[in-house]
Amino acid sequence: MRRTAVDGVIIRGGNLVVAKRLIPPYKGTLTFPGGHIEEQESAEDALYREIKEETGLDAKIIRGIGVYSQPSRDPRHIISYAFLCFADGELESSNEGAVRWEEIHSLLKRKFGFDHGQLLIDAVNALVHLYIDEMLYRAITERAPVITTSKGEEPFHKLLFIALSARTKDNKTGEALEKLIAKFPTPSKLARASPKEVESLLYGVGFHRQKARNIIELAKIIAKEGMPTTYDELVELPGVGPKTAKVFLAEVIGEPTIGVDTHVHRVSNRLSLVSTKTPAETAKALSFLDDSNKRRLNLAFVGYGQTICKPRNPLCSSCKLSRYCHYSYKNKTGYWKSG
Repeated sequence: MRRTAVDGVIIRGGNLVVAKRLIPPYKGTLTFPGGHIEEQESAEDALYREIKEETGLDAKIIRGIGVYSQPSRDPRHIISYAFLCFADGELESSNEGAVRWEEIHSLLKRKFGFDHGQLLIDAVNALVHLYIDEMLYRAITERAPVITTSKGEEPFHKLLFIALSARTKDNKTGEALEKLIAKFPTPSKLARASPKEVESLLYGVGFHRQKARNIIELAKIIAKEGMPTTYDELVELPGVGPKTAKVFLAEVIGEPTIGVDTHVHRVSNRLSLVSTKTPAETAKALSFLDDSNKRRLNLAFVGYGQTICKPRNPLCSSCKLSRYCHYSYKNKTGYWKSG
């Protein structure tokens, strides 16, 4: 009969606790804290005991992650119950392993023992799911432009909105789109418009002259060939780049893909999910996320970036995620603000 065990993924300010095992046969193996459940002991009590013994921390469970029983990945041949936890304090290594805090993005590049590599991926996905739920709620209650701005009813209108929104605030894009589709509601009608007619409707949108020419050509193609539904088809359209295509696929078609703009790039780096210099690098670094998170991430992170996690003077004091945020921890804001 297999023994049961617990594993704890502990987060604090964008960092997780990892242990380097010191005792054979697993000496040198990188793992998360955990151990066997004793007789008459609940999984939760065993988790708190093991974390205290291995790290010196008093942890609090955030949520369960999953049940793991993969002998091919785990030579211990155990069934393990894994939990996501929060804790703060000074680490105290035990005789079994040397423990330390390490940023999430760094750990995603490391090799773990047992089945803890998969556990890490699942834990970060659980975290991102939690982040998205809170961010969407705040984006709605704070009336983020990405939520409140009308993007039209038809897929064609939504594609126009996304294509026009580059380097333009959502409210300005929304105003221009309303004027545009009031006069040219279909691809065939827009295809017959003159550049000057469209330019006048797009005034206030960044690079409105170039965008006017692009969307007229885009409309001509769609009027002739129909609405594109794949990435390859979308990026062939004038004025539609990789980000625009991915946002459209996620928000309109429901494809599991992430369109990374400056908001998604900034928020992902602040949470230590990635350590990247460009949105393109961020999109690649987030490719490990599960399909559900990919579909919802853009809307949530953009809305949160517009209202709470702003480029300058982010509202960390009102952010319920600040305890998990590396930016907040590093700058002593929000949950981490002293006094």
